[in-house]
Amino acid sequence: MTSTGLLAAQAAILVLLFGVVVLIVRSSARQIRTAAPPPLALDDPVEPRLAPQAPPVVRMAEPAPTPPTPTPEPAAVAIAVGAALPDLNPNRDNAEPEVDSMGRSDRQSFDFDANLQPRLVVEAGPGLTVGTVFPLESGLSIGRADANDLAVDDAFMSHMHARILRRGPFFYVEDLGSTNGTFVNEQRITGDAHLRVRDELRLGETVLRYEE
Repeated sequence: MTSTGLLAAQAAILVLLFGVVVLIVRSSARQIRTAAPPPLALDDPVEPRLAPQAPPVVRMAEPAPTPPTPTPEPAAVAIAVGAALPDLNPNRDNAEPEVDSMGRSDRQSFDFDANLQPRLVVEAGPGLTVGTVFPLESGLSIGRADANDLAVDDAFMSHMHARILRRGPFFYVEDLGSTNGTFVNEQRITGDAHLRVRDELRLGETVLRYEE
């Protein structure tokens, strides 16, 4: 091969290499443009993000200290020998008295020092002796059955007719659902009634007087 042919071959190779380089450069530029993000519009600026701020701390005013409540000193009560004790229940006289089924109050004087002996005295009754006394300690039951404390053979009296019961210093008579009823001073009772001195109880044909 002559020198002229060799030069021509080298020139062709250089031209070919230059074309290859140009193609590579263009392909790279196209890929870079495709991968690059689009430019931002000038009329839509991006606002910077601000870090969240903590809420302000509000300090509450401290309450004023409460002064201690002074403890009242117990009043000294001087009680002389033989002096009357103070009334610890000033509302005792204003309290409402208990009222029985007959509308009577149970408030009455009761002298414990008088050595009273509450009792029932027979005034009339079949099989009973007039003037017979039945002491009332804690109470008693009255009826035709022998199981009663005071058993009376009275055809008009129920088997368990009535009972006398004690509440504190007072005595009451209670009807036990008798057929002919229980009467105090000729007034029929419903439930129970407070007994007073010389009250007359009538159960069937039997009459008893309450005494102290």
